[in-house]
Amino acid sequence: MSMYIAKSRLSYIHTNIHRTQEIVCSQIQLFNMTPKILSKDICGRSWNTARCYILDPFVSLACRKTKRESNDRACFMALYNVLKSYTYHDHWCRKTRRPTSSSKTMTKSEVKLLGAWPSPFVMRARIALNIKSVSYEFLEETFQPKSPLLLDSNPVYKKVPVLINQDKPICESLIIVQYVDDVWSSGPSILPSEPYDRAIARFWATYLDDKWYPTLRSVRGAKGEDDRKKLITEVGEGLTLLEDALNKTSRGKDFFGGDQIGYLDIAFGCFLGWLRVTESLTGVKLLDQVKTPCLVKWAERFCAHGAVKDVMPQTEKLVEFAKMLMAKMAASTPN
Repeated sequence: MSMYIAKSRLSYIHTNIHRTQEIVCSQIQLFNMTPKILSKDICGRSWNTARCYILDPFVSLACRKTKRESNDRACFMALYNVLKSYTYHDHWCRKTRRPTSSSKTMTKSEVKLLGAWPSPFVMRARIALNIKSVSYEFLEETFQPKSPLLLDSNPVYKKVPVLINQDKPICESLIIVQYVDDVWSSGPSILPSEPYDRAIARFWATYLDDKWYPTLRSVRGAKGEDDRKKLITEVGEGLTLLEDALNKTSRGKDFFGGDQIGYLDIAFGCFLGWLRVTESLTGVKLLDQVKTPCLVKWAERFCAHGAVKDVMPQTEKLVEFAKMLMAKMAASTPN
């Protein structure tokens, strides 16, 4: 295909701009719903190749209008480069394409996270933002007293984390993770793509927050040895269930989410620091190579991940913080 033909088609598009928009919209619908049908429309080529040719809606139009079935990929790219310089292209695409992180870059000052370094729930939000490569300003809360910004941003619970995006606050850690996945959709997906897999991930995340982690936290405040042993047993039983969930949801891959860290990885992985604190304070190995071998390997991979390693607190620092909390609780408890 010569450059002359390419320019001729450009002229055709210019003189039929309204018809162009109609056809492009129909092509986008086909692209979203029936990729196999669309791939046959693009000169009978494979789906992967067809995707390259519909990076630009106008290229898709040109492919539909052409009567010549050329196998020369270069001719399509030549047409693509010509159309890229067309002034209507950027103007029209800005109106029709869904904004993503690539088309709408957030500055660091626009995204703020209110949190505290020991909080596993704050870590969830930080990991999600790191996975999406979102720059954000981390505002450390001291809680002595709680900051006016926290009280204004989360007047219901008055707790961290709170994500503030363009002056709009989002509260609750798992809601923040889902929000980040939705807003910065061009990065790696956090939630599973299949509805059933999403439901299972949310089920286990709810189990972690409602049952498993409260039990783990209660171990540190257990009043007697019998009570402590009972709670440790319940934590271990929960880890056995999670071992089985990992085997089922990962399908033999590295993480709950498959090849990459996903929603359930974040929901569970944020507690690993406090799990190690409990092991250190009780002298009981909870993540055991014999009982939960898959979870042991998963925990190592999770903590070494680039989105996690810089926000996972050191165990020694968390132990000192836990001892300080326990001392405060003991001092405030009447004899």
